[in-house]
Amino acid sequence: MIGSRIHRGAGATDRRGAAPWEMPARAMPLATSDAESEAHDPLHAVAFATGLCLLVVRFSMLNQMLHVVLHFNPLLMYIFGIPAMAGLVLSGGFWRSFRGRPAYYWTAYGLWMAAVSPFSTWRSGSLPFVWGYWKVELPVLFVIAGLAVTWGDCRKVMYAIAWSGGITVAAGHFFRDPASEERLALTFGTVANANDYAGVLLLMVPFILWLGLSSKVLVVRVAMFAAVAAGIYMILATGSRGAGLGLLAEILFFLYRGTILQRIGVLILGALIVGAAATAVPRHVMDRVLTFSTEDRGTQAGAAESLMVRRELLERTIEYTITHPILGVGPGQFSTYSGIHMGHGYWRDAHNSYLQASSECGFPGLLFFVAGFVSTARLLSQTYRKARRRPDCVDIRNAAFCVMLGMTGFCVAIAFLNFAYFFYGPALGGLAIAMSSAAEREFQKRSGEDGQAVTFGLPAGAGLRHTPAAISAPQ
Repeated sequence: MIGSRIHRGAGATDRRGAAPWEMPARAMPLATSDAESEAHDPLHAVAFATGLCLLVVRFSMLNQMLHVVLHFNPLLMYIFGIPAMAGLVLSGGFWRSFRGRPAYYWTAYGLWMAAVSPFSTWRSGSLPFVWGYWKVELPVLFVIAGLAVTWGDCRKVMYAIAWSGGITVAAGHFFRDPASEERLALTFGTVANANDYAGVLLLMVPFILWLGLSSKVLVVRVAMFAAVAAGIYMILATGSRGAGLGLLAEILFFLYRGTILQRIGVLILGALIVGAAATAVPRHVMDRVLTFSTEDRGTQAGAAESLMVRRELLERTIEYTITHPILGVGPGQFSTYSGIHMGHGYWRDAHNSYLQASSECGFPGLLFFVAGFVSTARLLSQTYRKARRRPDCVDIRNAAFCVMLGMTGFCVAIAFLNFAYFFYGPALGGLAIAMSSAAEREFQKRSGEDGQAVTFGLPAGAGLRHTPAAISAPQ
């Protein structure tokens, strides 16, 4: 039967110049041409440009830095955020964001936060967390997923985050808190705490690494690799145990998912960089990073006390999750509930983003929170595996790999941080959606450029063996 179909196809080729299953690859991907025309639309171009500026402001904390230096708020979030969101809606980018599951999960997380707020321990105290998530955190997902249409757009987003990472690394030098003599911390911002700053660096240093790998300019490559080394030093200098585990997770991920050359590189160069950074970090700070038990001999008093507090907070978050399994104690109200029921001295945050979500928003909140990261990881992994099988898509493979690398360390680090309502998770979800969609079109486009025919239900080249006219058909 297959043979009869082939002979009928040969007759069709004689009449029309090509078999019905042997469509020229460059004529096939209409979605690619639509995406390119969308990318050149003036409204989309303006929205995307302001969106990139917004990403730099958000990831680099640039607005907060300028506030410290200039002594007034430059309002960069509004300057770039309003036109970016307006262009996003008018160009149809908002609905385009829902091409991937992360958009549904992170949106559902925000909706559930709003739903449980009326039952919060302190309703007016939960309102700023819910409003802030919808106003400035979740929109980052739509800006990336809705405005990054082509693979070139995705690269620009990666560039924006990478350069923001460079600014964040530099902030550790120029805005170091002199009051924090032992550990590296910042003097300003939402991540001024040493642990928070280390968690953000874990996410952003792999983007800097990607910029060093992808750049063709030698000076840029050297500068980016130096920034990676400086970032690793600052992660260790914060004295954060959670960040130390996150860094270890990134190294193990590199060895597990990397290519042979990447594994050799991380074993040699990575060992040298980490070793040099660890040597430069003061001994007592490294001791704190390696301290995981109050019974260890030589444990610092501050580190031991911190471990005891973390253990007690872990027990409290689990207890409140079990006693408030559906509605939680209210977004952002773990410390309030703990302080009311445990008395003076217990007004502390959860210090575990996953249990923060579960204790404050119940099990449904935890489900949406975790599902947002899992669905993001799945999209990135699918893109990485497809690109890895194609020798002409090394750039896509490296980009997906570096995003997964940063996400791995970040997901480990936030198990020790209060990041349940920050924009980093939604931003990663938006980037995964954009990269997955753009990469699929890029695969088709590059197949067409290589002259590969797209066949339906037949092995590659089957039509050419039985349809001589297809060889001479105009492409």
